[in-house]
Amino acid sequence: MNSKSLTPYQRRRLQYELLHTRNAHHYHRILAILEWDKGKSIPEIAQLLEVSRRESRAGPGILSNHF
Repeated sequence: MNSKSLTPYQRRRLQYELLHTRNAHHYHRILAILEWDKGKSIPEIAQLLEVSRRESRAGPGILSNHF
């Protein structure tokens, strides 16, 4: 398993959270992680989520909180 893959448990947990979250920001973050796990590139995910290139910096680290 490479470092880009989610475990089956992580995938199921994220899919559950995707279905049950009421927060649009969390929904988009979770969806981005699941799409990234499927092999989509960051630019492809940005296009899917309709965010600008400025918002779609390289790498999954962009999905971390910025507090």
